[in-house]
Amino acid sequence: MNFYKRLKEKKGYITALAPMEGITDSSFRQVLCDIGRPDLFFTEFLSVEGFCSKGREQVLHRLHLFKKERPIIVQLWGNVPEYYAKTVKYIKKLKPAGIDINIGCSVRDVLSGGRGSALIKDRKLVEKIIDTVRGEVEGTPVSVKTRLGYDCIDIDGWIRFLLELKLDLITIHGRISKEGYSTPSNWEKISECVKLRDEISPDTLIIGNGDIKSLEQGESM
Repeated sequence: MNFYKRLKEKKGYITALAPMEGITDSSFRQVLCDIGRPDLFFTEFLSVEGFCSKGREQVLHRLHLFKKERPIIVQLWGNVPEYYAKTVKYIKKLKPAGIDINIGCSVRDVLSGGRGSALIKDRKLVEKIIDTVRGEVEGTPVSVKTRLGYDCIDIDGWIRFLLELKLDLITIHGRISKEGYSTPSNWEKISECVKLRDEISPDTLIIGNGDIKSLEQGESM
């Protein structure tokens, strides 16, 4: 039984802090540890290109993982498999609870470079990135954060594709990439993803994401 399964068994669901660039850094996470922590933390997303560049020192602060914040998942973003391999070789020494690949960010500058949720349009590259990370992590769970689709909701295409890769965890933001944050998160469609998961990959956990404003609302969802 993997780490996520054991965590879920405690109460039937998992609460997680969604990564938010420039907000959910180590200081923020440590404050939450004192006032009401989630079951699981994710780091701010770390650029694998940045990590493998001369500017590595500018992004290393995202890998400050303190004991009180664990279990914590390191989230990576980028579109060069070789950079993922080099970054993961370093990260696995820090013993995170998992490695998460960001295929959900809809910021224009990220999309323009073919990264974040733009990867939804390139399944061959996504599969290569996932295979590359799996080849380096030595049993550490590998997960993806994504959206319901790029231009339109594509559960039977895109979400099915991810489920067939038998990931340990998929976090699904209930919007498509083109919507950004302009419409309500579609939790009914996330529910459809769960039903598809039950058919294709029952061992893959799904975390729903988007518009959760209270613990009570999160538990209900």
